[in-house]
Amino acid sequence: MPALSEDQARTLANEFLQSAAAISDFRSREFATLTPEGVLALKSLELKLSNQSDDMTATAIQDTLDNLDQTVKRITKTTTAARAAIATLQDIGKAVTIGASLIALGTAIAAGNPGGILTAIQNTNDAIAG
Repeated sequence: MPALSEDQARTLANEFLQSAAAISDFRSREFATLTPEGVLALKSLELKLSNQSDDMTATAIQDTLDNLDQTVKRITKTTTAARAAIATLQDIGKAVTIGASLIALGTAIAAGNPGGILTAIQNTNDAIAG
């Protein structure tokens, strides 16, 4: 099976957590009719489902960190290229365009807007090349 995406891992984590809650609700609701072994079996299932939820959450967090690392590398590469381009420019218009693109990139980063970050990286690279 291919690796789960961040969103898929979060969805599954939520499903396992809700399943653990359903087992807990059942155990509480039917407690009076359950044997001690039944109570222990249900509690064990609840804990295992909760642990699986935690594992899926950890997978989602790792995916987020992996994607963040790749994005930071792209941002660093782009800002380094922008500084190098500005250092050699003779055209104020191009310098302003690159600078404005960098501001848009910073704004997208501050807003936590992944799509905006990717667009701003591309726009900055286009401004450098243009």
